[in-house]
Amino acid sequence: MKNISFFIKIYKSIVKPKSYILFYKLSLRNSLKYLLAITLLLGAISYIRPAYDYYKFLDIIYNNITKDFPEFSFISGTLHIDGNQPLILQRNNKYILIDTTGNTTESVLSEHESMILVLKDRVYYKKNNYNVDEASFDILQSIDFDKSDLIKYISIFKTGTILIIIVTPILLFIANMFLAFYVSLLGALINSVLKAGIRYKDLYKLSIYSITLPILISCTIRIIDISIPFINHIYIFIGFIYLFIAIKNIILEQTRNLEE
Repeated sequence: MKNISFFIKIYKSIVKPKSYILFYKLSLRNSLKYLLAITLLLGAISYIRPAYDYYKFLDIIYNNITKDFPEFSFISGTLHIDGNQPLILQRNNKYILIDTTGNTTESVLSEHESMILVLKDRVYYKKNNYNVDEASFDILQSIDFDKSDLIKYISIFKTGTILIIIVTPILLFIANMFLAFYVSLLGALINSVLKAGIRYKDLYKLSIYSITLPILISCTIRIIDISIPFINHIYIFIGFIYLFIAIKNIILEQTRNLEE
């Protein structure tokens, strides 16, 4: 089992619950290496699209500011624009509406399938009828800038999109460690009720393999860009089911060994 390939581990973790008896005999270090590998691989794959969308969004903003945007200033978290408003721009099939007068609200988002709405205190990016990103200017209250400054900042942010692919999988690894921890707590409860006698370290080790399917589902959700309510609870439940089956199989294995 020690020489089993990474992809076979993924396969067995999902479709062959009895393999958890073999995972049970592996070291915690070996299991953490597996978690790191699957997280980095799927994390990098699933965040290529968000990174591209982020870059594309910044590119749209950059092109419009440099070509058609009037002079403006941003002071104490509020955007001020010179000239008549609302200002309507259209680039790369994106409808962009800018109004810092307060006469336009986010309700205008319902009128377009895809658009960017810039108000005096926040910006909305509607990708489709199901996904709308909102960014408040509150976090920028201590920063003042004008048009020329923003053009410089956006250029820097565009080159920084690669960090999303590099840094995010590492953060996902930490998140997956916590996911395995939550699953292992439920496993500890079952372990106590069934009097299985499995050490907590081994429960955590098994929990790492039990969240393989949730990690794959999470990757798929990020790629197709959808939102599912209570998804983290669903991940924990799926992991718990796998762990519960693993505990039952280990108990049966221990019973057979005693009988022999």
